[in-house]
Amino acid sequence: MIFHEAAQINPARAVNEPDFDFDINVNGTFNVLDSARKNGVKKVLFASTNLYGNPVKLPIDENHRWELLSPYAAAKAAGEAYMMVFNNAYGIETVRLRYSNVYGAGQRSEKSESGVIPIFITKILKNENPTIFGDGLQTRDFVHVSDVVNANILAAEKDRIGGDVFNIGYGKEISVKDLAALLIKISGRKLKAVHGPSRAADFRRCSIDFSKAKKAFGFSPKVELDDGLKETFRWWEQNAKTLI
Repeated sequence: MIFHEAAQINPARAVNEPDFDFDINVNGTFNVLDSARKNGVKKVLFASTNLYGNPVKLPIDENHRWELLSPYAAAKAAGEAYMMVFNNAYGIETVRLRYSNVYGAGQRSEKSESGVIPIFITKILKNENPTIFGDGLQTRDFVHVSDVVNANILAAEKDRIGGDVFNIGYGKEISVKDLAALLIKISGRKLKAVHGPSRAADFRRCSIDFSKAKKAFGFSPKVELDDGLKETFRWWEQNAKTLI
């Protein structure tokens, strides 16, 4: 069994270097699958992502239409296609898990929407005002890393779900503006978020429907956002000297 979690995770870099993103996220995924085929691996679980773009309905289920806003999303879509092909053509049981925004202790700062929590925390620990791109009303569905790990284990242990896809998220949206305010409150510091220009390939809202995963293999997130953010902030405080 293989848990394929590796990726180039920065959508902004994918826009600037689409060839780099393609090589890692498409060729890399193909290499994992082809190695699985050659070595008799029976099951591959794939870390996919939000392919839905700007939603036409909330919460977003797995049948929502795709709006691929960046080369990063296109590469993940290609990875999903290869997962389906290797499931159908070679008999490898592949399971696609579409994560919403994953966060938690150990996450490093990246210049991407998926890394907005460590980016904000880094600024706050430097006593700098965190920067929000655009009006800050764009929302995200943040799911704790321990819940994502649990989803992978549950899906790995479940039989007869090969070829299928499941959303993995917290199921609630929060605006980036409110996220910044919440992290500042947790820090106890007198800071205030500032606003920068809006960014391309930045979808407006996200709230994930994970009911299919709950029905299929019993997934349900356990970590409340407030608790997860406090834990993550404490981890950064304890490790700030080596991280900042």
